[in-house]
Amino acid sequence: MPTLTLVGYSARLAAATNSVAVTVPSFSAFASHLGSATFDWPTVIITSVASVIGAWLGARFTAGRVKSATLTRVFAIALVVLAAQRAWILVAGMNATVSRACPTTTSLTINRGYPEELSHAD
Repeated sequence: MPTLTLVGYSARLAAATNSVAVTVPSFSAFASHLGSATFDWPTVIITSVASVIGAWLGARFTAGRVKSATLTRVFAIALVVLAAQRAWILVAGMNATVSRACPTTTSLTINRGYPEELSHAD
């Protein structure tokens, strides 16, 4: 979506185009794993219902009330917040790894959310 807005699409049209473009690959990836997947059904149901309600309310709210420029600003702020959060996680992960490292260790492995036994090379 950021690229679409950079090339001149309105935020509303970019969001709609992005939604359509993401649907087919997402569904095909889901379908390919469906045979071997296990689901936490209460979580699936709660998330699905909340998503449908949120999408419906969001569409009704933004349909005629939110200008494209406002939507662009909100999206830009969300991207900045997300980038800051990811940077914080990366820096915090590096600090945690350095503090746990053996004093004689010369290499640094960043833990990206993997279990301890998989995140460090022995």
